[in-house]
Amino acid sequence: MTKQKEPSLNKKSERVVVDEIFDDGIARLLRAPRLPNIADKESFAIQNWDEEREDFIESWRVEAFVGYPSKQRLREGDVFFIADGSKLTANYKPITREKARQEHLILDCDISRGIARNEIKKQFSKLAASKMSTGTKDREKLIDKVDKKFNMAS
Repeated sequence: MTKQKEPSLNKKSERVVVDEIFDDGIARLLRAPRLPNIADKESFAIQNWDEEREDFIESWRVEAFVGYPSKQRLREGDVFFIADGSKLTANYKPITREKARQEHLILDCDISRGIARNEIKKQFSKLAASKMSTGTKDREKLIDKVDKKFNMAS
């Protein structure tokens, strides 16, 4: 029996963010496809993803797709990097959760959430730096410092 290849970033990859969970159990997802021709093939940075589009799928179906254990629930703010976004549909037929996690997710959910939170902090810091700056050169210098700080932390 051959070992299954681990999922990796590709042209079908998507970044999926759980934006809202409604009382009826439907989740509003923000889905962004991977941009083509990204130089760093292993980068999960926000600039490597296209515009987000809304999608609505039952929460339990998303939980099954990402391989959450049966007692773990989807939460607003959850982030997933999916190998093949075309497989996450309103008609997804669940497989075992362990197998789903291995097949569909490029990164563990906790790692994905950490990457997304770090991106938010970085963008917020850049915005603050640009608001504090007095001119173009000053702004560029501050933004460059923010980039270096976050690149060192990665």
